[in-house]
Amino acid sequence: MLDDVSLILYMMPFIASTAYAFLSALPTGVPLPLTGSIYLTVTKSLEVFLIGFSGVVAGLLVEIFAVPKAERSQGLVSGSSRLQRLAVACFALAVISAWSIHGIVPNISSMLSIFLEGRYALVFPLLILALSFLILPSIGLGKLLRASLIDEGPVVLALIAPIIMLVLWLASAPLPQAFAASMAIIIISTIIMINRKQ
Repeated sequence: MLDDVSLILYMMPFIASTAYAFLSALPTGVPLPLTGSIYLTVTKSLEVFLIGFSGVVAGLLVEIFAVPKAERSQGLVSGSSRLQRLAVACFALAVISAWSIHGIVPNISSMLSIFLEGRYALVFPLLILALSFLILPSIGLGKLLRASLIDEGPVVLALIAPIIMLVLWLASAPLPQAFAASMAIIIISTIIMINRKQ
């Protein structure tokens, strides 16, 4: 049961992207073939990025806490491997989508340009890949940070991360930087909580 829940949560980046593409194209019809405007609408959407990333983190947590405490280290290794495969799949799908916009034999510079313009298509796989390495027990980042935080520190940090993003944004910080700071706090908090449960 929990394995099914975890799998569905891991699929959230694909589900959210597909649903958003169809919703964006509703006024003009089914988004096939994929157009540049729809691709950029999806890959520049902060909402799609947040839903996808939240789903992946939730899927990881479900997978980790579904196993007995004694097997949690092995669960982290398994989760790390799954995240790496997911990052590769997301990157490959983004490249194929950007390629399909320009036909079978695309102009490489145009394809690369639209791929990079849809910034989250590159940022998302890199973030998932970074998370996959940080949760490995051998990295031990959570153990290092845990020594300097009170027991409830990670939970508090995770809860106030969206507030920090809003405050930074209202203080005229560019939204990508404010978002990156918030995501960094959530990732660090998650790593601490996972390592503390070992």
